[in-house]
Parts: sequence; structure tokens; C-alpha cells
Amino acid sequence: MSSLTSDKTASPDGTAMDALPARADIRDAADRLNLIVISPLGRSGSFLIQSLFDGHPEVVCFSEVAQHWHHADSFRAAGQDISAWLDAHPEFHDGRSFAGEDASMADALATWFRQRRPQFEDAFRLAWETLNDSAEERRLYVSLAVAWAVVRGQDLDRLRYVVLQHHNNRAIAGDMPAILRAFPETRILATCRHPIESGLSFLTLDRRTGHASFRNYCRNVRGWSVTCWRNMEAVAAQLSDESRLRLLDLNTLHEDPDGILRRLALWLGISDDPALHASSVCDIPWLGNSADGAPIPTFEHKRAALIYPATIGTQKGLSRNEYRFAEWFTRPFLRSAGYADPATVGTTSLAGFLWILISHMEWFRADTIAHDRGLKRFARRLGLVETALVLKELLALRRSVRRPLAHLRLDRDPAA
Repeated sequence: MSSLTSDKTASPDGTAMDALPARADIRDAADRLNLIVISPLGRSGSFLIQSLFDGHPEVVCFSEVAQHWHHADSFRAAGQDISAWLDAHPEFHDGRSFAGEDASMADALATWFRQRRPQFEDAFRLAWETLNDSAEERRLYVSLAVAWAVVRGQDLDRLRYVVLQHHNNRAIAGDMPAILRAFPETRILATCRHPIESGLSFLTLDRRTGHASFRNYCRNVRGWSVTCWRNMEAVAAQLSDESRLRLLDLNTLHEDPDGILRRLALWLGISDDPALHASSVCDIPWLGNSADGAPIPTFEHKRAALIYPATIGTQKGLSRNEYRFAEWFTRPFLRSAGYADPATVGTTSLAGFLWILISHMEWFRADTIAHDRGLKRFARRLGLVETALVLKELLALRRSVRRPLAHLRLDRDPAA
């Protein structure tokens, strides 16, 4: 058990809090801590997987989603002042991505951190000072991890990993050399699902939010059912040992959660703790962010089944041309990742794919998705821009090398 520098203190609401750890324990934790990088391949349950690590005694899991490796840049810009950085970067601690439209959860998470913030800042400053001879990026992430573990009441002696959800599939390959320099034994956990099913999931979400269009469907298939897989191939090529990369399929997780999580724990070398089987954020239960807006129990067997094959041509499914477009575009990864295509609708050729692209594209739509900003916001309204990006992706696929990935799926891991 880690030694403490003083007795327990009290939070503003009177809750007892653990005191700060000893510098020697911080050093030991810094030498031991490794990184788990979660990277989503489509709408594939990356929020869910991150929430499963919450509360695991051997893992530090922040409440922020879509973390960026470049926290060191923003921390430097804040004068390496943790108070200023937290003020400028509230998404790190307020859980807004997980809470979404759930106001009660958002309030609970905000209150949770507000009560613990003084202790978090004190623990961070102690760790930052203790690790002053460490490389800046590693020093920052370890200090954040130590401070988070302190306010969560975790035993530093048991910590093995820090979770980083790298949600930007276009940047992860470029960031990987720096990540590996700071944490040479980084583990990459790519959450995934059938690429065509991912396209349908995005379309269902767009229908619910009023942004359904072929342009947005094309964008999501291109960016999340194709480009992210190609970028993960680039990540795999940078690893000296491919055993540090695993793919976790969302459908098989819902089909056999205990078996898949047992394999995940074995791969990471951590205990198959009960916390790993319950979705939460700072111990507050989380009910998912499903495309249809319905709450999701942590695991639900009916979600193991593919929806797209039986719904092609129906109001809730893909149109025949939407299916053919996605099937042709994702075909290389269906093969490399071991995904069958049980649909009975006929597929298309390159010429057919291009005809669907050109004939179905809306050349101008005023609506844009929420995170577009500035000039990009205007450009995204133009179908010509999306068409050009599809052609650019086709060229990138032609120039890159396909890698076998199916054997890296946890549901096919022979070592488990």
C-alpha cells in the first residue's frame, strides 16, 4: 500500500479524501505506468470501452473523450500552471462528452470534480515537481494520472496503465512516434465493428439529428469506415511488435462480454475485475450514446446481430445504392479484418461506385455537422469537396499496402 504524506483531508462537502502520496511512490508509479491508446474504427463502442476501464484498480481512466496527445502543447501555453490549464480545458474534467444530453449526469460529474479539484491540483503539482527530470510529455501524463488516481482513491502501488482515447483517426499515425517515445510499451486497442454496419449507424444518427444526406453518409463511410482502417494499418506498421495491437469488435463484445473482457484483461496483464464489466464514469453509471438515442445497458445480446443485411431497401436501413457504395469502398477491409458480408443484394464495380457517388451527391446543402468550423464549415456544404475527398482516398488506398488484421481481433486471439 502506498505511503501518504499526511492524514486524510476533507473535501468541501465533508467527504474524506486520501492525502497526497509520498514522492517515492510517485516515482515508482511513473516507472511502471504504461499507456492504453483507444482508437475507434467507426461507431464502434470506444466510449463504452473507455467507460469499462473506469473504476478498475489498475487503470487510470479520465472522464475526457477525444483526448489529444498534444496536451503538452496546451499545458505549455497555460504556463505549465495546472489551475490555468484546467480552466482553459474544462472538457478534461467535466465529462461533457459522456454526459451528452443527460443534464443530471453532467451536473453530477461537474460537482464530483469541483469538490475534488483542490486535491487534484495539489497532487498534480507534487507529481510534476517530483518528475522534473522526466521527458515533458511523459511527465505531464503521469502527473495527470497520479492526481486523478489520488482523487479517485486508487492505490498507486497497483496502477499499471493510463487510458488515452485518441479519437482523431487522421492524426494517430502521425502522433504514434511521439507516443512511443514517451511510452515505448504502449498498447493500442482499436474498437471496431463491421464497416458497413458502422455506415448504417452513422446514417441512423444523422436521421435522428436531422442531418441525413448522401453527402454526410459518404463522408462517414469515407472517414470512419475506410480512412480510419487505413490509418490503423499505418499504426500497426510502426509497432515493433504487433502483439501490442488488438482489435475489439463491438458485436462480439455484446455477444460474449465475459469472454471478450477476459481476453482483454489477459492481453493487458490486468485482473478481470468486476469494474471491467460495468459502464460508468467516475463511478456514475453511464447508459451509452446509441445512434437511435435509446439508453443502452452495458451489454445487450440483441446488439450482437448485424442490422444492415436484413434492412437494405427499408426505411430504417441502407438503400440499395448506399449499401453498394459502402460495400465496394470498404471491401479491402472486409477482407483483411475477416468480416463476411451476408447481404443478398448485388454488389457493384468501380464504375458503379463512381456513378453512385456522382449521381447521388447533393452539390450544396446548408446543413453541417456540429464540429465543422470556419472555412471548413462552408466547404463541407459543397458536394464537390466531398467528391474530391473520396477520389483522394481512392488514391491513398491504391498507394498504401493492405495488412492482415483479422488475427489481431480479440475474438480470434489464439493466446486467450
